[in-house]
Amino acid sequence: MIFKNLFGLLFIFGLYSCIESPPEEVRYNKYFGSYSKKYYKISIENGPRQGFQYYDSKGTEYNYRYITTTITNDSLVSIRLQISFSKEYNYLRSNNILKSKVFLLPRKLTPEQQHFENTMSKELKQFLDREVNIPVSLDKIINPNERLVVTFGVLTEIKYGEFMFMELISSNKPFHLNRNDSLENLVYSPENSQTFYLALDLVNSFLIPCGQISFITN
Repeated sequence: MIFKNLFGLLFIFGLYSCIESPPEEVRYNKYFGSYSKKYYKISIENGPRQGFQYYDSKGTEYNYRYITTTITNDSLVSIRLQISFSKEYNYLRSNNILKSKVFLLPRKLTPEQQHFENTMSKELKQFLDREVNIPVSLDKIINPNERLVVTFGVLTEIKYGEFMFMELISSNKPFHLNRNDSLENLVYSPENSQTFYLALDLVNSFLIPCGQISFITN
């Protein structure tokens, strides 16, 4: 009974420390390394933008750019990471507002840690040729002291230029595409502190809601 009560107290203390810790944000030069943020002992660290030139089967040239993001759970409870591009992204694409294809790479193409690549792999070329239009989503439990790497890609026909940087950002308030939300006008909401929301920011031109992170409390 003593051990059971002790475990319960430790769990409550751990959750309390997660919820009460203020968010910390560090923003670096956006062209060389981008952005890192910590919410309640959950950190998001974006690696630098990387990429290649890509030619499809018709010979059309594209800029393929990507970032590799590490999400680390340093809390005492598990978290659930959910990522999916849905109606907000579809709205931008179907109305020809966003010329680029934005996507999450499948797990089989995502490295175990942030890294630099000098050439495009055969598997990635096959994905861009045949599967890039098939939505990829992620629903993953990250346990205490674990980390998960995800890679976001942007494919832009070269005549439309390219995004000079992109980053995964987070907030306590849901992002709303049509309200032009940004980091500056989002209001911190402590009552929603068990969940925070994710968006992919493309050069501050497009803010695409893409998921959330929730603490698992039972």
